[in-house]
Amino acid sequence: MYLSVAHQLQVTDQMPKLLEAVEQLRVPDGSEDNRTGDHWMVRRVAAAFLRANRERFAPFMVVEDGQNMPQDAQFEVYCDAVADSAEWGTHLELQAISGALKVPLTVYKAGAEKIIASEDGAEGEALELSYHRHMYSSGEHYNSVVRS
Repeated sequence: MYLSVAHQLQVTDQMPKLLEAVEQLRVPDGSEDNRTGDHWMVRRVAAAFLRANRERFAPFMVVEDGQNMPQDAQFEVYCDAVADSAEWGTHLELQAISGALKVPLTVYKAGAEKIIASEDGAEGEALELSYHRHMYSSGEHYNSVVRS
């Protein structure tokens, strides 16, 4: 998902929105752990926005095996995974990306209504993704939609 969002930012000439969010949220550049690609920056921006808006997002976060953890610890584990792992993103992270970048996202799914993830202040051309529940053997997947 994060790679698809980064691709959409590139093809819609909206990469400056990512750079603005990096600066506004004070997101580290990733050089300390060699994770410097645009998709890693999208991940870190999403995590920083989640942390900055804890009260809105924490009630909807689920951490596997987090039953015995305090809610604050679960929240931090979840945000750390968003920022620095290869775990797949969810609608929650799409909302965070929309809010951080101030851009609407449209998600298309075969046989379903399109889903629009749009936080307050989101404007301009929507980033478009397609959602595939069973496209790969590893499970759910998002692709960047490129119009011809």
